[in-house]
Amino acid sequence: MALGRGGDQAIVKCGNETLFFGGKSASTTTNLRVRARVKATSFRETLDTKDKILIMGHENGDFDSFGASVGVYIMAKQLGKDVHIIINSLTNAVEEMRQKYVESDVYEDDMFITGDEALAFSDPETLLIVVDHNTRKISDEKRIYDRGLDMVVFDHHRVGQNSINEAILSYIDAGASSTCELVSDVMNYFDDRVKMRPLECDTMLAGIMIDTQFFTYQTSVKTFEAAAFLRKRGADSDR
Repeated sequence: MALGRGGDQAIVKCGNETLFFGGKSASTTTNLRVRARVKATSFRETLDTKDKILIMGHENGDFDSFGASVGVYIMAKQLGKDVHIIINSLTNAVEEMRQKYVESDVYEDDMFITGDEALAFSDPETLLIVVDHNTRKISDEKRIYDRGLDMVVFDHHRVGQNSINEAILSYIDAGASSTCELVSDVMNYFDDRVKMRPLECDTMLAGIMIDTQFFTYQTSVKTFEAAAFLRKRGADSDR
């Protein structure tokens, strides 16, 4: 937890209380590729153990939450999984983007499902993938946690006292610009044959651009590498 919050601090856990000392510096990022490669390998191995996948962002989902969900959806579909994205609430701008998927003949009608449908779909063998947040209280469908599902977390926010700590795999990097950056990193090492459509690339690039305020905030070398990865596969920043 201390390393995920920047490293310059001490954290003491006293029963159910967590005490933080220090931690004044901003989160830093590194350009090491080993971690992304290891996480990609572990994520693929985790997906191989499950046939049913649910992906969930935070409530009032923004472009980063939605884009990261789409990226994870692509990887799960690549392995032939029965995968759905839980959507209860989105911002208006993101809802316009979602409608492009709904209106397209390329995507399945049940790509997006409500929280009620997710509860009916899930069983003990379902994997829940949480993106762009690491605390239950802001999840788009909080009731899903009562099912006791195995979880994977992708996020770029600092971990804290109420963070999800029972996930079987976590890729949380507070130094990353966005969750779309992290998911792009994983996709780069996940499978050379991962195919992406222009709309999917646009969605993930939008997540990076909005969270970095058009590449002016918390932007690193890895941010531009992730953007280049998406541009090579058909993303258009103007579009």
